Amino acid sequence: MVLIRGWFRVRGIGQRGNVRVLGREMLNELKDEGIISSMQRKKFRIPRKKITEFCKRWNVTEFAMFGSVLRDDFRPDSDIDVLVSIDPRAHIGLFELADMKIELQNIFKRPVDLVEKEGLRNPYRRKEILRTAQVVYAA
Repeated sequence: MVLIRGWFRVRGIGQRGNVRVLGREMLNELKDEGIISSMQRKKFRIPRKKITEFCKRWNVTEFAMFGSVLRDDFRPDSDIDVLVSIDPRAHIGLFELADMKIELQNIFKRPVDLVEKEGLRNPYRRKEILRTAQVVYAA
């Protein structure tokens, strides 16, 4: 925090300076000075064709993503948070959900947190997930 305040003070900017605009400039300068290491943030590509095939095979009526995959803090070691709605006529149990999770991990090549929309019991968590989720597939 002292380092950041010093950066603003040297440039004659008050603490209420426009951090959003200056953030990238400050970050680049701190990288140039070797204070922090440079991390290239790769854009995550959603394999839509594979997701569509997955959803049809497992009777998923809606497939959405939420969490860090949609934000700037998504890193190479981040997991993928997936929210699914499954056709109520499909007989999907605990073992099938485990198989679905494994298949998604193979598709995305990283850990997956699979959440059933119908299983979201905590009202605060449900509200936040539904507010931020981005639908990738809907039947």
